[in-house]
Amino acid sequence: MKTPNPLEDYTRNLYNLQREVFEKWVTALPSVQSMSNYNAPQSLEQTIAYQEQVVKGSLEYQELVLKMALDTQKQMWDSYFQTVKNMSPLPEK
Repeated sequence: MKTPNPLEDYTRNLYNLQREVFEKWVTALPSVQSMSNYNAPQSLEQTIAYQEQVVKGSLEYQELVLKMALDTQKQMWDSYFQTVKNMSPLPEK
């Protein structure tokens, strides 16, 4: 039985999230129906604004996930050291 690896799970989940965001971004790009309806400056401006929103949202999500991962690690290590101290026959200071 393989033991779970939190870092591997985290990176896999992050990769899947980024892939999903990218796929949605690609499908949401404005398509050009015909050259007569195509307004290059306006379409480019809208595309860039949308890309900026997607990237900002992705970065905010990644920041949240990283903070949660760090908090979890901190709690784990605090708990570990507290358990070791409680089991240790060393005198308290």
